[in-house]
Amino acid sequence: MHRAIINCNQVQTEVISEGRWIEEDPLPHSSKQVVLVIPGNPGIPRFYEGFVKELNSKLTSDTPVWAIGHAGHVQPPENLDIAMPGDEKWADCYGLTAQIQHKAEFIRRYIPEDAHLYLVGHSIGAWLVLNLLKNDDIERRIRRCYLLFPTIEYMAETRNGRFFNNFISRAAPIWICLSWIFTTIFPVALQTFMIRIFGMMFCGIPPKSIRAVREMLNPRVLRRIINLANEEMKYVKEADHETISKHADKLWLYYGAKDGWAPVKYYRNIVSKHPDLNAQVCQRGFRHSFVLNDDVDMGRMECTFESNKNFLEKILTTCPRPLIDPSENSYCCFDLSTEKPYCCNAAEFARTGLGIILPVVIAAAIVIGLIVCCISCLCCTSCPWYRRRQGTVYGKVQAPVVQVIQPQATIPPSYSQPAQNYVPYPMGSTGMPQPPPYNEAYAKQAPYNPAYPPQQ
Repeated sequence: MHRAIINCNQVQTEVISEGRWIEEDPLPHSSKQVVLVIPGNPGIPRFYEGFVKELNSKLTSDTPVWAIGHAGHVQPPENLDIAMPGDEKWADCYGLTAQIQHKAEFIRRYIPEDAHLYLVGHSIGAWLVLNLLKNDDIERRIRRCYLLFPTIEYMAETRNGRFFNNFISRAAPIWICLSWIFTTIFPVALQTFMIRIFGMMFCGIPPKSIRAVREMLNPRVLRRIINLANEEMKYVKEADHETISKHADKLWLYYGAKDGWAPVKYYRNIVSKHPDLNAQVCQRGFRHSFVLNDDVDMGRMECTFESNKNFLEKILTTCPRPLIDPSENSYCCFDLSTEKPYCCNAAEFARTGLGIILPVVIAAAIVIGLIVCCISCLCCTSCPWYRRRQGTVYGKVQAPVVQVIQPQATIPPSYSQPAQNYVPYPMGSTGMPQPPPYNEAYAKQAPYNPAYPPQQ
């Protein structure tokens, strides 16, 4: 697999390729087919490595599969010293409309006009694909569009959309601050360990995706991811039925049976308005974020009977109970007094669920950060290990006593006579007192006074 960062629409962008690289010319008489994967949000190509490899393995050897990341969703390595446009250019470089222009420029630059282009759009990538079909220059190259778990209408009204607006978006500064603490204070090994443990318990993050998650938790990247999602909630409303109807022969839509972003009712709505549209629902197994655990099976385009749901997903998808709970009670809360779960609304879930989890996570992050700083780095001046390393003397330090010798004119007469047995130091040619001659009386002091002459 090839991986590189290219400049596309003024933004450094990560691209991965399985098969021929984007800048290589096709061999004579080779296939003109090219598969381009447009990711969801976050648009980090590393999440799609397994999916791209599996797709390529099912195609002819001369058919490349490329995946392009979203603009601003992968931060270039710091050692490369590559500048990224600032957030003041959000509308031109990072916004939802800019992502369309970003993908259009990539296609015009790297895909020949006579190529047979197959687009695979996941989540918001499906919405981007529909908008690319409006460009006549690009539409002529497209042979087929595969829209996986498409978020092409009313994202803010879905269960996950409401959760994002009520909790993720409102607390965005907190998440960004925590990501800064996480990526700045913790060493990479500790970051990997914490993602592995937390991912196994709640998010179903496999070990192969840990590095992609670390890239996502970069504070600048995370801010762009959340801001792009805010635009998705704002602008993805009514489906573009005109484009869908015009290009129905090129579209294939794939919905999940339990998708919090593209529910089955959206599938029924599309099919009712476009009866000839090729759309289907996979009844078993695949999640919206299939790239985490189902990327290989999704690359084979077949449903499985396995259900790899984690604890958090089960909480979010088992409510409401039919004929018992109202539709807004789509979350599962836990009653500590009775030790039983029950269906609740989003506000109550925040109090009983996130209200417990978040303080614990934040407190653990702060404690681990202090331990790492004080013990591992030894960089805190209040840390005893730091003081010991710097050679600080412990215990009480007695203040020095300063004796002032008054001039002869001010000495009282009673003190003007020299004391008995007092022998003044002889004076040298420079007028400075000279050390006394070496004898047994000064033998004990000589090692502590470098001015004494060596033993004769």
